[in-house]
Amino acid sequence: MNDDLVKGIRELQCFMQPYVDTMRRVNESLRPLAELILKIQQQYAPAIRALSNSCNAWIKDNSHTIDAIIKFAEQAQYWQKQQKQNVVLMAENGWFPNWYTFFYKPEKKSLSLDELMISHLNNCWDDLKTKIIELCPNRKHIIKVAFQLHESENYIASIPLFISQSDGIFCEQMKSFLFAGEKPKIVIEQMLCNGELQRGFFIDILLEPYKIKTQFSEGIRKFNAKDKKKAPNRNGILHGHREHLDYGTEINSLKSLSLLAFVVFSTKDMLGKQKKHLIEE
Repeated sequence: MNDDLVKGIRELQCFMQPYVDTMRRVNESLRPLAELILKIQQQYAPAIRALSNSCNAWIKDNSHTIDAIIKFAEQAQYWQKQQKQNVVLMAENGWFPNWYTFFYKPEKKSLSLDELMISHLNNCWDDLKTKIIELCPNRKHIIKVAFQLHESENYIASIPLFISQSDGIFCEQMKSFLFAGEKPKIVIEQMLCNGELQRGFFIDILLEPYKIKTQFSEGIRKFNAKDKKKAPNRNGILHGHREHLDYGTEINSLKSLSLLAFVVFSTKDMLGKQKKHLIEE
């Protein structure tokens, strides 16, 4: 039994010998490289230590700057979180931001959300009209009429146009109609996953309203006074439902315009520029 074991070991040694010899030659060939690396380490060790000491000294001397950067980053994250909550609150009450919303400073400070947005939209009315038409030239003939109808106080006619164009423009850019249930949210997530869109500090804020259901996109049966106060109901209006025949008010027309401006601002302008940049890369 022992003889067989010894014989097996010798056979294994004979079998492994070529590999052992090869590894020995590899080690010998690598020895100059290892020696070179050691020499480099020894040669540059003082410089590396000096660089490390300099970095540590700079960090110590500029700790206030680093603290300021960290504080700024924390404040930026807090601001983003707050703005996400703000745009969701706006959307839940039928209002949406545009190019000028975050910079608008009303003369009167204590305003309700409705008062603030009415003042804001009337203040930048001509700028919004120009911007929307500039970015949607194929819809110019419809959008101009929608604005004219509102200006002539024909809100019954302006509201369906503002809402329907919001739906179509969103579909042009995002490959899903805006009022298609959960599909817009799913499509946006897919575009983020496959790299067609990229998350960003401001982009993340603008995507928030598309993640929630608002009175605009609710079912026809959302027709009590509390719901109607939030926003006009797209399904009820375009289907002519008997419980949604009282939609033609100035505030509902302005809310519908704010939706249109937001869709153009977020998809045609902000997300459109990002998609173009990603394609060019």
